[in-house]
Amino acid sequence: MEDAGNCVDRNILLKQQEVLVEALEEIWNGVERGDIKVECLPLLRTARAVSCPEIGRKLRSPEIDHAKLIRDLRLLVNTFTYVIKPKSSRFAI
Repeated sequence: MEDAGNCVDRNILLKQQEVLVEALEEIWNGVERGDIKVECLPLLRTARAVSCPEIGRKLRSPEIDHAKLIRDLRLLVNTFTYVIKPKSSRFAI
């Protein structure tokens, strides 16, 4: 979010978005394997199918609206922190 707010080069933001997509895929795969537990699977699915691709589209648009990008990133972070809440299921009872 800092980089988006500081108007960092588009290529750097795109690489960071790729890392975000990879991390989300790792969480998704962990849930499918039963290694990760989430509180709200539908929102995880929505983040994976809608939010991340939408952020990518915004980064590829001719003019990046940094305020909207930061808003979307904050929404995604808060959704994971307060609603999806991914955690390891290894120690779950």
